[in-house]
This record gives sequence, C-alpha cells and structure tokens, in this order.
Amino acid sequence: MVAWAIFLLALGISMGLEAAQHLPSRKHLLCSAATDGSVAFWDITSTIRATTDALQRSEGEMRPLGGYSRGQGAAVPAALYIAVLTEPLLPALGTPLLTVMAHSCGVNSLHIQELPEGQFLVASGSDDGSIHVCLLEVTRGGDEAEPGTCLHILEHVARPCTHAAHVTGIRVLRPDLVLSASVDQRLTLWQLSWDSLEELSTTFFHVPDLAELDCWEVAEAGGERRWYCVLCGQGLELLRCAALDTHSKLQSQGAAQ
Repeated sequence: MVAWAIFLLALGISMGLEAAQHLPSRKHLLCSAATDGSVAFWDITSTIRATTDALQRSEGEMRPLGGYSRGQGAAVPAALYIAVLTEPLLPALGTPLLTVMAHSCGVNSLHIQELPEGQFLVASGSDDGSIHVCLLEVTRGGDEAEPGTCLHILEHVARPCTHAAHVTGIRVLRPDLVLSASVDQRLTLWQLSWDSLEELSTTFFHVPDLAELDCWEVAEAGGERRWYCVLCGQGLELLRCAALDTHSKLQSQGAAQ
C-alpha cells in the first residue's frame, strides 16, 4: 500500500553530551499514512546517513538538476546525478517500527505535534469522517554501540462520524485542542481528552473541495494571542480564533475564490 501523506521527525534523543552534537546521535523517523487506514512510523536514520555519505563522496563537475541553468536550478555532483538515474542510491526502508490501524479506510490528513520528553501527538482524519489521535512515546533501545528506537502508544482516542464527508485537514493546536476541516465545509474545534473528543464549536466555510488546512498563532497588539487558520481548496479562506478556551469561536475573515 503506497503511503501518500508523510511527516519527518528529527528526534534528538540524547546519547551523551559529546555525541548529542553530531548527526549520528539523532534519530530520524518518518510517519506515513496510507489508503488502508494505517499510520506507520519508519526509522530512516540509515537512509539519511547514506545520502549524506554519497554527497560527501561525490566528485566531479557540478551539473544543474532537471536541465536548469546553474543560476536557476539546484546543482548536484555529476557522480550523484548519474547514480540516481542508473541505480538505487539509498538503502530500502525495511519494515516500519510501528503501525497503527487508525481508520477503517483511507487517511486524508495527518498532523504531529511534539511534546516534552520524547512524546508526540499524532492526529489523523479519514475518508469515513472519523478522527484518531494517539500519544506516542519515543525512547532509546538496544545497546550503546548500536542504539535503536522504541515506539510506544501510551494513549489513543477515536471518534467516528465527526464530519459528513472526508476529513481533509487536521491540526493539533495544543495538547488539549484539535481542529478539523472537511469537504462538508465545516471547521470544528475539539476538546481532546483520552476519554473522548468533545466538540467545542463549529463554523461553516465557503471554500469547496477542501484540500488542506494550516494554522499559526499570532501575538497581536496589546498582547492578545489569536489563532489564524487558512483553508485551501477551490479558493482560499482565512479564519481566526481568539484566545483558545472552552468558549472559543472561529470567525471568518473573508474568502478568495
């Protein structure tokens, strides 16, 4: 099953003060979501190291990538340019460290928020209108010579039928708040606990065929903090939310078709 939605986590898992300053001390994990409803986590540390080594070993004339001129495209070593075209350059990913069957059908949206002490919140939305959120812990395993990575699901919560159509946008705003958007043109703010997802507020937006949702926090004049959300589909729409609490309301700031 081909995964289409990916997030890269560069995890600085401490392995001593000296080693922590160098790339080999970091674990690089890839999170992917697939059309079978699964969310998988891969250790791609060796892949990144192989790429770095290949770039360092490559010698020769610098060629533009994709036929662009040197001033317009990214230049890569000729040896690497040829290797990419003629033979596999990177090692296979192997099997995932952990796979979670989060949904009964395809995953359309995926978001990860890092928490302290090696923990992550992983939220996903599906074709069937459901939302799944899990608390993932990343720890070091194995011995000192070849340290490995261990992943554990500490908590999880799922809610079916959160929307009447595909959930194509999801964001973890805070450890206790999740925002979701759907092709049904509803944007919903959820209170997250490990017992349930409780709806706080819902607003309708005007952009059809929603493809993506993004959010950011802004400190405005007077010190007031607001969240801004942009929805992308057949057009763009910007919404904002005042300081987030159980009475938060989302307000449209206008749409551009």
